[in-house]
Amino acid sequence: MPLKKTLAPVFFYTSNLTGPYQAAAFVLRCFDARFRHVFDAFMRHVGFEYVDVVSVAGGGKVLASPEEASDRAFVLREIATSRQLHHTQRVLVMTHQDCGAYGGDTQFQGDEEAEFSFHAAEHAKARAVLIAAFPNIRVDTYFLDTHGIYQTW
Repeated sequence: MPLKKTLAPVFFYTSNLTGPYQAAAFVLRCFDARFRHVFDAFMRHVGFEYVDVVSVAGGGKVLASPEEASDRAFVLREIATSRQLHHTQRVLVMTHQDCGAYGGDTQFQGDEEAEFSFHAAEHAKARAVLIAAFPNIRVDTYFLDTHGIYQTW
């Protein structure tokens, strides 16, 4: 006998994607909510409607300087799954100013250039890990601060 669903009142409704889903990118970012608005605005600016997002402490730190090898392995599996299920061809790696996972602002004694340079070097490490794991994937790296988002190379 089929189950009968009991409907509860709807408190929120939105239309949803119909048809096949393809992610414009897989995004690895920090879970720090201070940068959520700039992230959302950036996604709109670059025209990404659908992205697969993993938010972990430190964002790209989990690839560049993981505290546990299993952390890196987890993210690499998530990217592989995104590629398999959602045909993802691009990864965005993000870190941000005053990140507690990296020791926060005190790590750089207020030197914004030193902090940016440090993160750019971390991005290079993360990019190398990703290219080794997925040779044909596009990797873009970004640093977020209170002024905006900066692409690193």
